[in-house]
Amino acid sequence: FTESLNLANQWTEGADFEVNYTNRLYDHPYAFRLLTTYQPHIVYTAPGSASFDMGGVGFANGALQATPKVRSSLLVRYSPFNNFTIDILEKWRSGLLWGPSFAPPANLQFVVPSEKIPSTFYTDLTLSYDIKHDFGATTELYVNVQNLFNKQPPTAAFYGNALPGYFG
Repeated sequence: FTESLNLANQWTEGADFEVNYTNRLYDHPYAFRLLTTYQPHIVYTAPGSASFDMGGVGFANGALQATPKVRSSLLVRYSPFNNFTIDILEKWRSGLLWGPSFAPPANLQFVVPSEKIPSTFYTDLTLSYDIKHDFGATTELYVNVQNLFNKQPPTAAFYGNALPGYFG
């Protein structure tokens, strides 16, 4: 008779922030919304092995999940005339350490050695136009461009589980 028992432990701490503001500019509506997550620690512990704090880390040992310490999204919406809306989404994340310590973990082979993976941001743009029909329905036409400025991610990779469907 066998029973499984998982003695591993994971804990985290942090805070989420949200700020919203709406108003009118020349009698046309606009809105700002800022979402920020601060998560300085994600600690993994297991009996018989070292504890790892993966907060602010780019790559993980084994199956541990790494994450930036700060992530923010700024959404801006403006309707310069009736039925037409401009949406801009700016996404940012803080810089990352390679691994849970200042040096890359010994069991990972890094492609680009560096002290830190720099912070980065991406901009998305959506233009939409609503067509109102005589029978009461509305059709929305839109164009969405993700990564508007074709910003390349910071160079950071390692040989490991870089297979389709795997994290990393």
